[in-house]
Amino acid sequence: MLFNSAYAQTASWTKFDRDNIYSDVYAYLGTNYKQLTNDQRETISLCFLDEVTSKYTKESYQAKIEIELKRIRNSVIDQCAKNHGVNLTVAPEPKADTPKQAKVWTKKGKDEMFNSWYAYLGKRWKQLTAEQKQTISLCAINELVSKYSYEEYANLMEAEKNKVLDAIQNSCISTNNIDTGVQVVVDNSKPTMANLKGHWKDYEDFSEFWLNDGNSFTMLSGGSRKNGTWSLSGNTLTLSFDRALLGSKERNYKILMYTPDKFVYQSLRSMKATTVERVK
Repeated sequence: MLFNSAYAQTASWTKFDRDNIYSDVYAYLGTNYKQLTNDQRETISLCFLDEVTSKYTKESYQAKIEIELKRIRNSVIDQCAKNHGVNLTVAPEPKADTPKQAKVWTKKGKDEMFNSWYAYLGKRWKQLTAEQKQTISLCAINELVSKYSYEEYANLMEAEKNKVLDAIQNSCISTNNIDTGVQVVVDNSKPTMANLKGHWKDYEDFSEFWLNDGNSFTMLSGGSRKNGTWSLSGNTLTLSFDRALLGSKERNYKILMYTPDKFVYQSLRSMKATTVERVK
């Protein structure tokens, strides 16, 4: 029990009883208020002893249950601390801000990508000179980091990454007039309202949608049909649903890659990238 054990078997408070009360509260303060000095613990403990023994008879104090003793303890300790100007509140030590690791393209990451690209070009086209491989690799890395943030690229699926890298590589080969012995076809198509119109399908989850004339769209997903309007601003596709989805009617997607028959878009909400193909 709290401060209520091993009392002498007499009707009044004895020196033995007072020693026990003092020792118990002194130990309690040392365990729960480690910031207190020995002098502060002694001062509060003596104050506690005087308050308890003057306010309660030994018989009434011993008759109290645990929760009553706990309330008495907390109340008297708080009052004694205030009376003697002792602060029982421990100010939390200021925590040093731990900077979050920025998800950006780093020099180390670009160096590793350059080495991988350089080695890949050497295996695929053995006739390329060291200067040509270096030119293509540098061009490709610069184009990749200018088009995609680190997070956007990291959230692409492997198949999507391969398509993006192939398109960038082909563009760099063509721009720098490097002959690899293979005809490179560069698709410079950009998404517009006109060329996005049509029927598109995601063959992974079998959802599909129609971007229609008059800016209306229809989407079939999971057996349900959704309708709304669509718009395009730069490379951001916006779908505005007639009915709110999870509290919002609007969804924005960044178009990462576009060809007349296929395009990759990324949700600006979940950062998930999706590949859809035109249904002819």
